[in-house]
Amino acid sequence: MFCFKCKKKSPNASMKRNGTMVTVSQNCLNCGEDGFVWKSQPLAFGKYPAGNILLSFAILMAGASVSKVLLMFQHMGLSVYTSRTYFYHQKKFLFPTILCYWESYRLKLVNLVKKLKDAVWCGDGRYDSMGHSAKYGTYTMFCCSLMKIIHFEIVQSNETGSSTQTEVEGAKRCFAFLSGLGIGIKEFISDRNRSVAKLIRENFPGTKHFFDIWHVARTITKKMLKSSKEVKGCEVINQWIRGVRNHLYWCLTSTKKGFEDLIEAKWASFMRHVANKHSSHPDPHFPECAHDEDIEPREWIRMGLYFLNKYTYFFKEKGL
Repeated sequence: MFCFKCKKKSPNASMKRNGTMVTVSQNCLNCGEDGFVWKSQPLAFGKYPAGNILLSFAILMAGASVSKVLLMFQHMGLSVYTSRTYFYHQKKFLFPTILCYWESYRLKLVNLVKKLKDAVWCGDGRYDSMGHSAKYGTYTMFCCSLMKIIHFEIVQSNETGSSTQTEVEGAKRCFAFLSGLGIGIKEFISDRNRSVAKLIRENFPGTKHFFDIWHVARTITKKMLKSSKEVKGCEVINQWIRGVRNHLYWCLTSTKKGFEDLIEAKWASFMRHVANKHSSHPDPHFPECAHDEDIEPREWIRMGLYFLNKYTYFFKEKGL
């Protein structure tokens, strides 16, 4: 080793660690000047090693456990900071930066939404844990016209009295926030949460509320699967579960907006389809099935069976 200034051999050298950064200081007795200092990475904000902040950002974005990541670094023999430094970075740099970026990004999206005509929205809630013991609930508003998340609200369970009420409270706050920005929601899609449906029905009469097709299909599937197992002689229902789901999706995706009567007629025709009757349907909006005449053989259900009449009544009562 030699001095980087006078090139004399064996100068005094010392090494200091600061998290992931290493600083090497060199002092030469021959030249008598301030020694040479080398740092393995640049400094951010004047005094913080950039690698430390970038590592904290990477851990946060990956959703990883900081204790496990730091333990891995220690097992590899790499220089790293403590968990206390990580949480300090979160509070001082990461969270303020992310919040600033999100607010500026959301402002751009809001300006785009205001230029749209009759934008379609959907929303759903998510809890931080399964079951009814969640501490936090997040409700997210998604603009289907832009395919972007516009806003979300985080509600703590002790604000509402129970974790089950955090979803409707989050939806209420999201609607209030968007209304405050001058954004009216004319069409809204959600799951089959009764509290959310009541909220929209009573407080936002100008909003058209729709249920998500996936949740409707799941409910029907559960009902059919239960009947196929519990009702004697109705095992054949299990063979039609997939067909019912596909038919429900087809009814909605094959019909243009504004033709709700045609959707209902297509859906009701399936009760005759499973009985191998594909024409002369009672509803004039959809008098015969749309499939080809050549259909694969199946185990058809005879008209007049108890469960067939039962589920015809069930679908009509539920508006399905």
